[in-house]
Amino acid sequence: MEKTEATIVINDIKNNSNGHELIGKRQESEKRKDYLSWDEYFMAVAFLSAQRSKDPRTQVGACIVNGENKIVGIGYNGMPIGCSDDVMPWGRDSENILERKYFYVCHAEMNAILNKNLVDVKNCRIYVALFPCNECAKLIVQSGIREVIYCSDKYAMKPAFQASRILLNQAGIKLRKFESQKQQVTIDFRSLEEQADDNREEETKRHSEVQGLAPHQRPHPPPLTPHTQLQQSAADTADQMQGLCLSAGGPDSGGLAKLN
Repeated sequence: MEKTEATIVINDIKNNSNGHELIGKRQESEKRKDYLSWDEYFMAVAFLSAQRSKDPRTQVGACIVNGENKIVGIGYNGMPIGCSDDVMPWGRDSENILERKYFYVCHAEMNAILNKNLVDVKNCRIYVALFPCNECAKLIVQSGIREVIYCSDKYAMKPAFQASRILLNQAGIKLRKFESQKQQVTIDFRSLEEQADDNREEETKRHSEVQGLAPHQRPHPPPLTPHTQLQQSAADTADQMQGLCLSAGGPDSGGLAKLN
């Protein structure tokens, strides 16, 4: 794994090859250990999109991903476009079957497929909170999706979901139960502000520690290399030429200064 040099920690004083006393020693920086895996990331996106659902009982999300780990479709369960969420029924126990939500709601998988930002979703995989029902399984098969990653299969014994598994297996679509060591992913809109406060506090502390050291103990800038010396010389020459131009009437005078 490639590693890069990072910050100087003020806890050790040593001499470098040029005789300068430097504060601290360079530590190797390493990437975070607790970042989300691809599976966790895409399943979290599915769960996040579910928060857009107006269903008072069940909120479900879906996320379609291509072979390059790029999201190409997102959806959640909701009413069709143009059908008011305030007018359509959301219940499921009404004596009038037409006042139950099941005839009207578009499932998350359907919306994710229809919301795709590609020509098609062939050979993609779909992350879903719930194992797809038989109707969504038909759409998954017909759209060319090749893998289903699901979080819950709590309705496995219901006929619609048994039929779904038959359809998906017959079509050769890979079915995979989502596995993760994480039980939840927290989204805190204040985290960046808190990070900035922590960074400012750390910088203030570091500055105070440096100021408390004797002058000969404070870090010195690195010595100039031949490359940086050449750059500095070129910069000085440019400054001198600019001064000559100004003495001859400025850059808009139409000519260069004559050297005597």
